[in-house]
Amino acid sequence: MLNQQKGPAKKVLSFLILLSVLSVFSETIGPIEMPFMRHVGMQGFYGRGSFGAYNTVCRYGVVAVDENKIAVSILTKHAIATFDGGLTWKGLNGASLSPTQIWAETIPSALVGYPFVNTTKSYTTNTQNVIYNHSFINNDILCGGFFKCDDNRASPLWFRKVKYNGNTWELEPHYMVDDSASKCQSGMTVELPSGQLWQIWYHGGFFWGQGMHAKYSSDSGKTWQMVGNKRVIDFYNNNYGPYFAVPYKNGVAVIWNGKESISASSGKLGWSYSFPDTNGVPQNWAKFSVISAGVGANSIVVTGIDYDTIFVAMTGATGNVQVAVLKNDTWSIEDVGTTAIRTYHSPDSTVKGDPYLDGIWNTDLGGRAAVTVCENNVYCLWADSSAGRYRIYLKKRLGNNSWSEAEEIVSQPERFYQMGVPVKCPDGRIPFVWDYSNDAAGAGQGGVRFINYDLIEGSKIAYKPFVNNSPFFKVAPNPFNPSTTIRLDARIKKNGASLRIFNVNGKQIADLSESIGSSRVVWNAANQPSGVYVVTLKSEQFNCSRRIILLK
Repeated sequence: MLNQQKGPAKKVLSFLILLSVLSVFSETIGPIEMPFMRHVGMQGFYGRGSFGAYNTVCRYGVVAVDENKIAVSILTKHAIATFDGGLTWKGLNGASLSPTQIWAETIPSALVGYPFVNTTKSYTTNTQNVIYNHSFINNDILCGGFFKCDDNRASPLWFRKVKYNGNTWELEPHYMVDDSASKCQSGMTVELPSGQLWQIWYHGGFFWGQGMHAKYSSDSGKTWQMVGNKRVIDFYNNNYGPYFAVPYKNGVAVIWNGKESISASSGKLGWSYSFPDTNGVPQNWAKFSVISAGVGANSIVVTGIDYDTIFVAMTGATGNVQVAVLKNDTWSIEDVGTTAIRTYHSPDSTVKGDPYLDGIWNTDLGGRAAVTVCENNVYCLWADSSAGRYRIYLKKRLGNNSWSEAEEIVSQPERFYQMGVPVKCPDGRIPFVWDYSNDAAGAGQGGVRFINYDLIEGSKIAYKPFVNNSPFFKVAPNPFNPSTTIRLDARIKKNGASLRIFNVNGKQIADLSESIGSSRVVWNAANQPSGVYVVTLKSEQFNCSRRIILLK
């Protein structure tokens, strides 16, 4: 028993326990194997069914309120949240130790009638059928997709908002968007600053017309209307490429792989948009316009006070990783990197994936790259494979067609599939998740991992005016008893900077700011109990921390 340990053995055990109590103020947290997310067949990959989610890439339900409070959509119908930076995971209410079901936990009465008469051919919800999207304007999760249908291609589409109430997330009602969409399709929902909601989806049936469909709601999702009495935006390329919607100026923009004409032999990545009139009524869609050919969209963010700048992470069959940028109503293409993961069948023969998924939709290019925004800066993450390992890289956009050097932030032997990252990250952090499979453990074995990535401590990307790999400060010895020495970077000046120490509950224990300017600062903790403490160094240019352990 713990209380029977004595002397050095007790100190070693106490040290190991303290090491496991990571602070929410600490450096990069992770990688952490997330609970509840082991996959079984087609139901368990984060954002992926066995049919590749029809390339709709359902990975956007990652919401970061701050560096501690993060929600993630998981499996088919559920979501979990962390309130301590990723160390522990609970239901969205912050109390339950089980995941919160956020989709189809109740089946609306409409599902007992047409087109659900023939239940022998019913399809039930899996990960290809719903998109959980992080709202671009707040911390809500927007859900869109279908619950169940028969095999006649008729399927009602639904919408639900999972609303952030300032502390936790709450479920709002399901509302029907459309009663005759294609079976199995998911809907991407976006909210505009005006509060207007939009849902877009691919419709493959012949009734109502094949192509990208859209409806909007001006009453929080209760009723949905078409633009100009027309639900089809434009042609689709029939290859199930990912599709996205974002706020754009005072309207909405939609990006998808479409055709310039019905007779075109192949699709290209392009876009359309709709702006409202003076009464707020959406007007007809602009003609589909090509952004780039030979690529698929993976992820999208929008920036600017007026939501006028769009960034799209793209990957192509040749292994190129690019970001398309819409600024001043003009698209440009910026090269970011390359990847060997051109399909699930990586050219790297030493890396193996789940054979159950390898043979299905193996030309899916979605999920390998993502863009996000942190402190008004745009970052791109993407996956690659080499030398028997899968890796995730990170770059920061420095300006027009200029990106930082790549930082490797994940390296693992297991097969990578998709990643999820918030559309907006907390200051100094990029929390993200990714799923994987492990052939060595047998087909169908894998899970999801999480990192709360510290851009200063864990990355070469540093805040100006400091150069890459700046140490900022070091603390030694660590663990310590009763004093330790903080060595400060000589470039850190006293004016405007603070040096403070906190306990794991966030209570300030000491303020050493007056000592800034000295190369060494000694903190004597003789009057403090054993435990984990956090040294924080902050100014307008940087915000970094060190976790230290007092072991008496």
